[in-house]
Amino acid sequence: MSLQSEFFDYLAILAGKTTTLDNGEGRQCIRRDRTQHIRDMSEKCECTPQFNRLVNETKSRYAKRPDHEGDKMWRFSVRNVLRRAKIYADAFDGECSRKELLQRFVAAFSRSEDDVVLLAPLEYVQFTSVKPHKSGSFRIKKYSEQELNAIIESETRKLFYTESTLDIGLLSQYWWIVTHHKTESPYPGPSFNFPRPDISVERQFSRFPTNIERILQTLVLPI
Repeated sequence: MSLQSEFFDYLAILAGKTTTLDNGEGRQCIRRDRTQHIRDMSEKCECTPQFNRLVNETKSRYAKRPDHEGDKMWRFSVRNVLRRAKIYADAFDGECSRKELLQRFVAAFSRSEDDVVLLAPLEYVQFTSVKPHKSGSFRIKKYSEQELNAIIESETRKLFYTESTLDIGLLSQYWWIVTHHKTESPYPGPSFNFPRPDISVERQFSRFPTNIERILQTLVLPI
């Protein structure tokens, strides 16, 4: 079967789980809590033959060496793409067509380059204008809570990656250095997951990526 066929077969069992779930005693029960329902739906569906076939077909199409790569990495990757591309959430809500969800899935495994956005908060800094300040390759901007929620995928984090949730209310109080760069897309594996935020605080001279370091050097130069 083709990847499209396997994906649509998997969506079919998701559709069957959006209203009822087996309660473990052979009976069907309605879940009223959306978050818990989506979590239960994804966990149960990932134990099905349809999920196994979707993983195998994805691996067959996108693996560099299909015969030499184990299934564990590909199961992990498919699982995270279904979460981070909001396929589970939108399948539950019924807001997107099957074709659109397939396009998201394919795009995650097909792209060769990512546009990476680097955000660095500025401590003890205020500006009189709310408009972004632009300077060459970077800008300084303050984000609303709604904008930050979209940028860091807050809904997805709360649904599936609770250990990586962030305090949006706190983050929205900062001004941010914002810069972009292109990077090679990660090969399927742990990179599709959300990294757990580092909550420790250490006094060090530098832990920023090179792009941010260059911007900070520009900002501290005497006028």
